[in-house]
Amino acid sequence: MAGLEIDVEKLGGGAQCEENTAAFVNGAIHYAPMHYFDTLEKPKDFGDAPTTLEELIEIAGDHTFLAGKGFTTINAHLEKNSLETGMIGNKTSHAFENKLSVGILGSKAKILGFIRLIKNHDCVILAEEFGSGQVRQIGSAKYAATLLEAVGKIEETLEGENMQNLVFQDKQLYPAAVYKGAITLQPAAV
Repeated sequence: MAGLEIDVEKLGGGAQCEENTAAFVNGAIHYAPMHYFDTLEKPKDFGDAPTTLEELIEIAGDHTFLAGKGFTTINAHLEKNSLETGMIGNKTSHAFENKLSVGILGSKAKILGFIRLIKNHDCVILAEEFGSGQVRQIGSAKYAATLLEAVGKIEETLEGENMQNLVFQDKQLYPAAVYKGAITLQPAAV
């Protein structure tokens, strides 16, 4: 990283600290297979001469889709979605593994068919944080996200849970990016 110079005055805590809430917004999980995209934007690389820390993680431009394509909205359960980012690799080649867990209520045929459809597809997933409103992204043109796990559970009691739990995973040179662009939704079928 020789030559990269970004001054860091202060990070987190104190009066500048935003209200710290977790979770992801209901209905704000968006899925698109890689073959739907015309272009996929990315955060600046070190070679792109970023001048702020934000430029190292934010995707400023809009992703563009092929004609008639866009993100599918997944109506996920508010308190069953999470993002976990961990550093992987050795001392000289660290990367990040991002895992987004998504809980979808129910076991209707349309939900189960969707899971079957996406099981072997490379994709990009967007998820809006509940507290900050930031949209986090896993998957990129260089390293797509994939469906790592799909576990359906119908509990034995009447008041029990009926949910499909999906885990999407990618590996990047950065934690799950912050997407600042427009979210183009899949047009309604005619």
